[in-house]
Amino acid sequence: MPLKDALLVFNTAQAANVSGVSTDLIDLRTADPDIGEGTYVPYLNVDVIVAFAGTGTIVFKLQDCDTEGGTYVDVNASKSYDADVELTRGANVRVPLPEKIRRFVKVAWTVTGTLSAGSISSNLAIG
Repeated sequence: MPLKDALLVFNTAQAANVSGVSTDLIDLRTADPDIGEGTYVPYLNVDVIVAFAGTGTIVFKLQDCDTEGGTYVDVNASKSYDADVELTRGANVRVPLPEKIRRFVKVAWTVTGTLSAGSISSNLAIG
């Protein structure tokens, strides 16, 4: 089980049945953080809190930016999940972080189709 730091949480039980972004972002506190390679690789961890329902797919994305209020861009993404089949309560999605990332990071997701339910909690983790 990965260690979870309260300062590395993007959201808690946030509805994700429509496209959106995390309620919080993380400030890595340096302009050019070097995640680097190592034994323990950092990743975006997404936990499904409420199972997804409906007919649609969802992709989870890690985004970064140089400034808190600037334009965020995708730096890595999950595969496209068949939400109501693959994202049941307790399901877990991991998206590796790139070696180089900018100071501010957040989570975004894109829903295609119609989902009537589904919520997630997400954080940065190392494992």
